[in-house]
Amino acid sequence: PLPQDPRAARTTAMMKVTEMTCERNVLKALAYVAPLFMQARKVKDAVQRRADIAKVESARLIAEQTIGLAEDVKEVFADSKQESVFRTLAKIDIPSLATLVANALAP
Repeated sequence: PLPQDPRAARTTAMMKVTEMTCERNVLKALAYVAPLFMQARKVKDAVQRRADIAKVESARLIAEQTIGLAEDVKEVFADSKQESVFRTLAKIDIPSLATLVANALAP
């Protein structure tokens, strides 16, 4: 066999170490990402379910607050019985007034 150049032997050894390090890092990355990748559908479904719940709850809260505002506005108009305009507005039922206010405040 031919004598091997010490630099070539050292370079070959360093390449093997580098390859093993890269393989080990790739395996670490896969071990870290694999569970998330495998559970991505469940995570997405859980996030979507919570987003849907948040939409329903926020719509309910907005409706409650709009009705409360409508009742407050109705009380203001009901207290001013001297003005015929206010008396007319005081006769408006709460759901109608809530709809009017909601439409006025809608984006």
